[in-house]
Order: sequence, then structure tokens, then C-alpha cells
Amino acid sequence: MWFFLLSDSSSTSELVQRVNFVHQSLERRELLLHEKEKEINRRLRLLGITKFDTLYNKDDSQIPTIYVITPTYTRFTQKADLTRLSQTFLHVLKLHWILVEDSDKKTDLVSRFLANCGVKYTHLAVRTPKELITKEGDPRWLKARGVEQRNLGLKWIRQNFKNDMKGVVYFGDDDNTYDLKIFEQVSIFKCILLKT
Repeated sequence: MWFFLLSDSSSTSELVQRVNFVHQSLERRELLLHEKEKEINRRLRLLGITKFDTLYNKDDSQIPTIYVITPTYTRFTQKADLTRLSQTFLHVLKLHWILVEDSDKKTDLVSRFLANCGVKYTHLAVRTPKELITKEGDPRWLKARGVEQRNLGLKWIRQNFKNDMKGVVYFGDDDNTYDLKIFEQVSIFKCILLKT
């Protein structure tokens, strides 16, 4: 608490000037904050996040969980790709990430990553048989990739899905980038199917 002793009119005038200066500074800051808030809201709308909030606040029980099955394999960019993907998934309210490694067993790198990524997940592993792996020089389209991993993810869903649960399966590769609107549209489409 501040106490001022006003002994003459010059000190009063000085105090009034200070108060006016502080008041003007606060008004400028408030305008700046208002502009920043408008910019943040504009960027959120571009990402579709406000639509997610509006959609999910209506009735969470009607929104299905999106089960994203992602095959992954060890490579230099794996952790970076998974980080980018998990940052997108954090914006989706009801999402369960089924990450399936192309490996005989779960790797420490992916296990540690998933434990700290903040997304609800299931971690699985299955090796692609050698006869299904393309050889160097073969065209990429010659053999489908990630089939064993996707099938294991589907098997996990069949074993863990209960009749009263609502869900949508989405296959999402770890080296792709996804617009949040995809997940919103998947949820809305499923809600329409549930109502008809």
C-alpha cells in the first residue's frame, strides 16, 4: 500500500501526471492484449480447434473415439515424425493411438517416447515377413507396406472393443501430416451414422 504526503500543489500535479501515465500504459497494454487474443483466435480457427471445442462441448458421449492405427519402423527420422504426429493428436479430444512397430519386440526409443507424449496409446510390435519386404531397386508399389502392423492393430481393437463403445478406425502413417479437420469430419460422420 502506498501513502503519499501531499504538501503542495506541485507534488499533486506530479502525482496526477504519474497516475495518468500509468493509466495510459495500461490502456495500451489492454489494446495490445486484445489484438493478440484476436490473432490467437484467428490461428485457432485456421487449425479448426475452436470447432473441436464447440463440437465436443455439445455432448461428449455422442462423440466416438478415433482409433488411429500407425505402423512405424526404426529410421533416423522416426522420433521426429512421431513427435510431429503426437502434437497433432493432442488436439483431438477422443483419440486412442495404436502404434505398431515393425519389429520383433517393442523398442526402448518408442516406449519412452509414448510414455511422455501425452496421447492415450497402445504400443504393439510385429515384424514384417521377409518375403513381403521390397528389395532395393523394386518399385515401392510392388508390395504393400505396413500390412502386418495394421492387421495387428485391427486385431487389438476387435479384442478390446465393447458393444457399448463408439469408435472409428483411421489408418495414419507416421510420416504424413494431418489437418485437424480430418478428425473433426470423421467424428461428425460417425455421429450422423449413429443417429440414423
